[in-house]
Amino acid sequence: MSNERGYKAIESEASRLGWPTHWATDLTVHDKAVLARESAPAQFGWSIRRSGTDLYIVGSEWSIDWLNANIKHLMGRTIYYYFYDGSELRSLPAEELLKVLQKGVPDD
Repeated sequence: MSNERGYKAIESEASRLGWPTHWATDLTVHDKAVLARESAPAQFGWSIRRSGTDLYIVGSEWSIDWLNANIKHLMGRTIYYYFYDGSELRSLPAEELLKVLQKGVPDD
């Protein structure tokens, strides 16, 4: 089932911040497409910066790797991290979001 409420929550936060000012299609095309799918995640992580957004899927190793890369390589830039829990978009420190995303990853 699509997650229109989740998309509206991140769209509203982006509007409040006035971001992204570059690569806005990260939000308006890519994030929107993921959340419009029948298989859209009910819960997800999300980050926004002036130059785009990233959507993170709970339990996805790719999302965890991508978030780790962002934390490492975008250090010093202003980036806001969030978790949508199915009803509310909450701001979280990046390290806390990483823990939430890892909950769904089984031990090797």
